[in-house]
Amino acid sequence: MIRIDLDSKKGIDLSPKAIAHYHIGDLTAKGLLRFWVRIRLAEGWSTNINPKELRQQLGMKRSTFWAALGKLKEEGEIDWQEPTNLKITPLSQKIDTSKILDKSPKK
Repeated sequence: MIRIDLDSKKGIDLSPKAIAHYHIGDLTAKGLLRFWVRIRLAEGWSTNINPKELRQQLGMKRSTFWAALGKLKEEGEIDWQEPTNLKITPLSQKIDTSKILDKSPKK
């Protein structure tokens, strides 16, 4: 396993546009965190982050952040442990399309 420690001085490598889309409601908190994990980590890697710093960089409320992380863990997307910093490990980058609802207009 490769461990990568997040250097808070380098930022989070997530497009400001993605964060803006979260803030205007086009992207959910879970979606934003999923993109962050997928951009930042390959499957099998892990990283230690400061949850408060990441929340502040994403502009996310504490309860929203933890709820989104909980959903990602529940769905098998990531695993995380919380000693002092948060260790995040992506488990799978496969998308289960069976859970996607067909929202196309009915004719």
